[in-house]
Amino acid sequence: MDYSELLAEAIWRSKDRKDHIVGCCKEAERLARKWGVPEELALCAAAMHDITKGRKPEDQLIICEKYGIVLDEIQKKEPSLLHALTGAALCADFYNMDSDACSAVRWHTTGRADMTALEKIIFLADMVEPSREFPGVEELRALAYHDLDYALRVALASSMASVLKKGRLLHPDSVSAYNSLLF
Repeated sequence: MDYSELLAEAIWRSKDRKDHIVGCCKEAERLARKWGVPEELALCAAAMHDITKGRKPEDQLIICEKYGIVLDEIQKKEPSLLHALTGAALCADFYNMDSDACSAVRWHTTGRADMTALEKIIFLADMVEPSREFPGVEELRALAYHDLDYALRVALASSMASVLKKGRLLHPDSVSAYNSLLF
C-alpha cells in the first residue's frame, strides 16, 4: 500500500483521531524533509502509528499472542503501551510496510536507545502535531526543526514527567532513549 491508501485506512479505523493522524503526517513530512529522511517512509509510519490505539486491551493481547510479542512487566500493567507493539506487527504483516517504518511505529510511544532519524521524527511528530496542546509544546515544535536530538531529549523528559505525574509506570526504554542522547 502507498501512503494515501494507508492514510485512508488509518482514518477509516480511527475516525475520532483523524485530526491527530493528519496532523502527525504533515508534521512528519516536514520533519523528514528538514532532516533528510525519505518523506514517503515518514508519511507511511505517521499514518499508521496509532492504527491499533483504539482497540481494547484484550484485543491488543490477542494480537500480541498471534505475533509472538512477549510483554515485559510494565507493558502488562500499562495497556496504553501495547498499541505501539501491535501496530508495528500489523504494519509489517498485514500492510507489508517497510521495516524502518514499522520500527518507527514500534518506538513512537516509549522511544529507545540509539533511535534512527525516522524513529525520532515519528516520536516528535506524534508529540508536536498541531492539535497537541501542553505547556512547552510551541518551544518543542521550534526545537524539532533546530536540533533533532535535543528536541527528542526535551520531548522524552516531558513525556516521562507526564507519566510520573499521573502516577503511572515509566518504561525503561524511555529512560534508555533519554540517556543515550546524553552520551
